[in-house]
Amino acid sequence: MIRAILLALALIPAAHAQTADIPRTTDGRPDFQGVWESRWLTPLERPAELDGPTMTAEQAAKYQSDQNRKNEEEGDISPPDDSEYGTYMPVAGGLFRTSQIVEPANGKLPLTDAAKAMKADWGKRLGVMAGPEDRMPNERCLGGPGRAPMPITPANMFRRIVQTPDHLVILTEDMNDFRMIAVGAKHQPAAITSYHGDSIARWEGDVLAIETTNYGAAISFRGVVVGPQSIVTERISLAAREEISYEFTVADAALYAQPWRAQYIFHRTVTPMWEGSCHEGNYGLANILLGARMAEHRATAKTKP
Repeated sequence: MIRAILLALALIPAAHAQTADIPRTTDGRPDFQGVWESRWLTPLERPAELDGPTMTAEQAAKYQSDQNRKNEEEGDISPPDDSEYGTYMPVAGGLFRTSQIVEPANGKLPLTDAAKAMKADWGKRLGVMAGPEDRMPNERCLGGPGRAPMPITPANMFRRIVQTPDHLVILTEDMNDFRMIAVGAKHQPAAITSYHGDSIARWEGDVLAIETTNYGAAISFRGVVVGPQSIVTERISLAAREEISYEFTVADAALYAQPWRAQYIFHRTVTPMWEGSCHEGNYGLANILLGARMAEHRATAKTKP
């Protein structure tokens, strides 16, 4: 019982602690400026084959080895020691996190039946590929991993933060995606929606709380579904000079049976960021749809007498 309590405490981010030994801006706020990386193997949801919120180093190594072998069998050509990823997120006692989700305790997205049906329909549309609307926004160069909540993706995950008293700007290297977040502002009218939604921030002591609403039509990215009724609340804080604690809560009664919370860590880096341009929507999409039409043509030809 005591061990379970200690593990639970280890998974609680230090987002609400007042930290003295951190860099601060001229107005006394925590200074988030710089380049940060979040290259973690820990998935958003806990895999079904993993039991509990943590695993040992030996279990983590075996699990990753099994995953590499599975990927190779399925034709994934990524090398097992892919440098785009780091390790699983560590916690106290030499253990490692099995999911970014910390609430609910099972580490799973509490999707409603409506959200599950929505995701199943998207999967069918991706298989049909009747038109460009059936492809993902990132594949069409319409939006990337820079919106709230910010995911950990297979691409090199570097983000630059620029901060003023009135704004926080987060530039994600992947797809050159950026957010400009007004501090102390009010949300735009509900009728003004977008893929990225409308993000505003407020200070809660040394924690910057960012609330995002006004999303457009419901869509899934890296497993997270958000839609017109979604409210995403992110909290960022400097857990140490070189470490940001990042957590987010997603609430949407139409999509989730309960609000859920996830957490991970950013580390400061001196790695230079590059301009990540998206070109798939320029030429790849046409080829994808052409391939779909050719497959349909071959299927039709086989059925002719």
